[in-house]
Amino acid sequence: SVLLDHSGIGKQCLIAAGAVVAPGSIIPDRSLVMGVPGKVVKTFNDEEAAELLKSAENYVKHSRELAQEMATSENDG
Repeated sequence: SVLLDHSGIGKQCLIAAGAVVAPGSIIPDRSLVMGVPGKVVKTFNDEEAAELLKSAENYVKHSRELAQEMATSENDG
């Protein structure tokens, strides 16, 4: 995704891959933005927002585990 000049992205948003947020656009909290130009296509409810957070936390956890495995593998090689 591409965020152009002076765009503002709210909390708990998801900007889709390939989306282009136009200059000066203000994206409200909990929005899903898709397209060129980027448009809000959905607003997440409480349950969906919680699932997004959980997904992001899992992504970070797994990326750290992979980085650790790679570092260990390089040290063994």
